[in-house]
Amino acid sequence: MGEQKRDLALFVTATFFIYAFTTVYYLFASFLEGQGRGSAAVGLLISAYYVTVSVIRPFGGWMTEQMGVRKTLVAAGLIAAVGGLLPLGDPSTARLLLARVVTGVGFGSYCVALTSLQCLVVPDRLRGSTFAMTTIGSIAPLFLVIPVADGLLQRGLFTAYLIEAPLLALAAATMAFFLPDREDGACVTRPAWGSYGQLFAQSGMKLLLLSAFAFAVTDSAIVYVANLAGAKGLSASPFIAISGVAALVVRLLGRNLMDRLPRRKLAGPSFGLMALALLWASAAGNRTGLALAGALFGAGLGVAFPVHLALVGDLAPAELRPKGTAMVYLAQDLSWMGLPLFIGFTSPLLGLPGAFRALAGFALAASVALTLFWKRPSRA
Repeated sequence: MGEQKRDLALFVTATFFIYAFTTVYYLFASFLEGQGRGSAAVGLLISAYYVTVSVIRPFGGWMTEQMGVRKTLVAAGLIAAVGGLLPLGDPSTARLLLARVVTGVGFGSYCVALTSLQCLVVPDRLRGSTFAMTTIGSIAPLFLVIPVADGLLQRGLFTAYLIEAPLLALAAATMAFFLPDREDGACVTRPAWGSYGQLFAQSGMKLLLLSAFAFAVTDSAIVYVANLAGAKGLSASPFIAISGVAALVVRLLGRNLMDRLPRRKLAGPSFGLMALALLWASAAGNRTGLALAGALFGAGLGVAFPVHLALVGDLAPAELRPKGTAMVYLAQDLSWMGLPLFIGFTSPLLGLPGAFRALAGFALAASVALTLFWKRPSRA
């Protein structure tokens, strides 16, 4: 039991550092616009990161299988740190584009390796609650890192803002030397890895990928919350910080429910709450409204993210979990990749609030449809 608690603490810490790294860039669109770059150029630069993360996910799964978890985590963390240093100074658009690609390679590979390791190490009966706890590390940066980054930008300390991310990436790389790199306890000897054909043949896997994509439509919108709030003369901190606290509370108090209740039935309603929160945020005209919308957003996020990751282990045997993890992340990344382009090119036509409402409407409809699909008897 003591070793399980130690491993859990290590997973939480590693998750925190790598997500703190990417959370710094939630304000990157606002930073770029403040440097005088147009909305279309900003959309392309933001999207480049998520395109790279999407493309690298399957490669991250292959790296994990071939190199082992520890070497993959170290390499990925160092790559992310190097990419984070490139925007320093007065970079050209080409250099910024390179920075986005390099950081995307590091972040995407690190997440696949870390989640694959957890799927292998954690016993099946504890997977929901354990993922709920470890993904607290992905939420904590919203109220620990975002306020610091936002404060640096508000004070014009741009170099300090940019140096924050590579330091966090180095901390993530260091965590690789402490994480368990083994299969023990309830786990079995390292399997012969399966194929993608076998993965897609698993019952429910395609539905999981659709659900992961729809969830990420709402999740990725947080990148533009700062722009939405700024257009109203408000700060994004109330929405982002409160959403982080709400997600943290939900994961702490409701973690055991993710083992007791069917995780398939939790997936759709959880990101449906996030879609409603985006609709609320698009209409909010003051800090209180944004904070309340953030609380609803965080409540949904607190369930949606760990449930979708835990479902990989529910639907796929051990030999397919690295590839299953990579595919779920890839499905999510497609939304993160497309959202900056959608916002960048449609907000001049619909307005930023209108673009948010269009995204939220799609996600809400998807939530209802996927909830009904998961409830079919064949999914029981």
